[in-house]
Amino acid sequence: MNRAPLILVVGMHRSGTSLLGSILEALGVALPGPLIPADDHNPAGYFERSDITALQEELLIDLQRWWPSEQGTLALPQDWLTTPRAQRAAICLKRLLTVDQQQQSGPWAIKDPRSSLLLPLWRDVAAELNLTLRLLLAFRDPAEVVTSLINRDAAATEMTSARAQALWIRHQQQLLVDAGDLPLHVVSYSRWFDAPETQIQALQTFCRPDNDDPTALQTALGCICSDYRRSQTHGQSPLLKRKVRRWHRQLEQAAAGSVEALRQWARRQPEPSARLNPRNLSTPNQHPWSRALTALGSDQSELQAAGIQAWTQSGIAPISLAQLRCLNHPGFPGDDPSADQGGPLPQRLRLGLIGGSLEDWTTHLWIHHLPLSPGSNPEICSAEAARDAALHLQTLEITAQDPKQLLHLTKVERVFDPDPDQVKLLRLLGVNAEQLSIHHTLHNAACEGWLNSNNVEASAQLGLPCPEALVMLGGEWLCLGSSEPEDSWQRLPAALLHLPVFPPAPALSPEQARLLAAWVQACCSAGLNLVRINPQSSEPLLWKSLGVLCFQQPINPEELLEELAWHKAGKPAPGTIHTPSPTSQVLWQHASGLPPEISICISSYNYAERIPAALESCLGQSLPAVELLIVDDASTDDSLRCCHEWLDAHGQRFCSAKLLKHHKNSGLAAARNTAFAVASAPWCWVLDADNQIDVRACELCLGLAKASPDTTAVVHPLIRICNDDGQPLGLVGGGHPWQREQLRAGNMIDAMALVRRSAWEAVGGYSHIPGGWEDFDFWCKLIEAGWHGVLYPQPLATYTQHGTSMLQSQTNQRQRQLSRLLLHRHPWLQLAFAAENR
Repeated sequence: MNRAPLILVVGMHRSGTSLLGSILEALGVALPGPLIPADDHNPAGYFERSDITALQEELLIDLQRWWPSEQGTLALPQDWLTTPRAQRAAICLKRLLTVDQQQQSGPWAIKDPRSSLLLPLWRDVAAELNLTLRLLLAFRDPAEVVTSLINRDAAATEMTSARAQALWIRHQQQLLVDAGDLPLHVVSYSRWFDAPETQIQALQTFCRPDNDDPTALQTALGCICSDYRRSQTHGQSPLLKRKVRRWHRQLEQAAAGSVEALRQWARRQPEPSARLNPRNLSTPNQHPWSRALTALGSDQSELQAAGIQAWTQSGIAPISLAQLRCLNHPGFPGDDPSADQGGPLPQRLRLGLIGGSLEDWTTHLWIHHLPLSPGSNPEICSAEAARDAALHLQTLEITAQDPKQLLHLTKVERVFDPDPDQVKLLRLLGVNAEQLSIHHTLHNAACEGWLNSNNVEASAQLGLPCPEALVMLGGEWLCLGSSEPEDSWQRLPAALLHLPVFPPAPALSPEQARLLAAWVQACCSAGLNLVRINPQSSEPLLWKSLGVLCFQQPINPEELLEELAWHKAGKPAPGTIHTPSPTSQVLWQHASGLPPEISICISSYNYAERIPAALESCLGQSLPAVELLIVDDASTDDSLRCCHEWLDAHGQRFCSAKLLKHHKNSGLAAARNTAFAVASAPWCWVLDADNQIDVRACELCLGLAKASPDTTAVVHPLIRICNDDGQPLGLVGGGHPWQREQLRAGNMIDAMALVRRSAWEAVGGYSHIPGGWEDFDFWCKLIEAGWHGVLYPQPLATYTQHGTSMLQSQTNQRQRQLSRLLLHRHPWLQLAFAAENR
């Protein structure tokens, strides 16, 4: 089978390779992969892959040949291609190209000027993949390149005219020396403006001779803009060395067709030295922390030296680490995709342990999944004693406070950390860090590795059941840890097994910790699905690598199984909600003809025992012009009879009153909407049938409402919480006033509040939220529509906490599902239980 050729777009930086990339795309040449987005330096886009760029950038840095630095003008170290760092890059590059190769049916291209310096790496990988390589060398007038480089990089790299010229030669010469007999085509940046059609036609013949689309030429011509020659128009041209001018002439001739002559001429030129005059070196730029300081803006030699001194004396401040985390993005130094491709560690190994403990079972499981050589039994030592490898298991904020230890890590051959974000930062700080993960090696991990204990020992010392036996006996999920309320865990579904105490002892010996780690791995290998409740601080990354879900309390077994099913189904987004609009029947009514100032809206479902207290609290209101509306949501108890009898006795006290019954149970939102729809007052007091309001509640809140801005939709008082015995338990929501930022994290405002009826109508009323939180959703809708609420700073209502309330029976048992639904409807919320593994 003929494989589609890969075209490497090479040449010096700032030489028009991005313009060439856009023209190739217009000619039908694919440029696959995650591309670096456009910025001020390249508004039309770079057409460079972020993963390939990061891979090659990091390799050059590790070889002490970062391309814009003084060392970048030197030849690569002898035998660089056989170094472990280059071998790791080769493995990663092969993996990336294998994926792309399978998806391409025609010529495809990868553009990165760094490939000019690393072509032998590409040739080796291409040979392994039986992939045909072609080279497309883009060059530009060196005077324009020098000007552009100085304008862009002088501050960050102290770029000079002499260095820029040396780099310009270096990128052309190294490419031509390493190219051998690979097909080569040369394009001149100036010819895009002087003879664009001729150059595009030649380019098309080289890249896509089968493309006879007459519109391709015009599309490619449309990519060329005269503004792209801006570097030629500013200031005085730099004085070019004679050697640079000779190289420029040879390249121009090659662009006109003399490629073979260019190859022969390049071979006769003296190669650059592998050493640099020490007087040309800037000491701070050789320091492992130089790149991090440059990223933070300390790019001058004096600032670098001061920064290095400060960090060496006092450590790296958390604010500096936070800034580096914000700067870390694909293509930025520290995001090398080959960071976990290092091969096995030496047979005899002293492993430095940083942050972990041999009394912690998670440390043993991390050690087991290091790339250990078969039969290796590493000696655990301090970080300072490590040379070949170290395992970093603490936050970088802690390590950064010990500059001596952090600097020592830069001298360790390989440093493993399970946190991918920390790996990026460690690499940015000069540490040869690799991400340590488990999920891709778990089922293939050798039993005789670090965890060489068997389940018999785990059973004997820790009392843990055999994982294989649990699977055979029908266990599907094994839950590790406990949650409140504990009584909900006393009856478990058949699919759920439970170890309430995990780890099985408050303190473990190193041998017990090792046994526990072996038992956890055996559970996973046996196919037993683990789930962790309330993980300890050292556990979350490990469980994530194992593919084990973690949850924080409170959670009950039923909600846990619902959450596990949601994850298994692929975590589908919440569906569209539907708020019923049920028909209703008026069972009792009274009207005096006086207009009400407030309508008290009571919703009730099976609250025959509790609704009389709510009604009595309405009867004693000090405000005379009150309307009472009771909506029964198809109760099956004696609620309707209770309400009817109470209204017969006391209904005449209100200027108007109604008892309405839904023909079918439709939920809290529908009941409230029914009441608001028939209300005749401009303000409605929302009251649930199991709560009560104080004598002056309507009067005082209405007075505040009338004195508030027109955008006020809600007046809510402080609300006391009491149990069934009347014992006070605190204030609802802690007594917080209405604030968008407070509501962002969760509902702090109870439903018992005075609501402007026109605001209710403007947002479409209450929405049915299965399981509860209709009030929270309603507050969010009001906020999004520009309304707000105000607090009446006095307790004026009582919320009765009891086991049959909706909050206790439904809402508290489905917090995660409800949080995801509310977040889906209101993306500005930041609900803790909407996050995964909560």
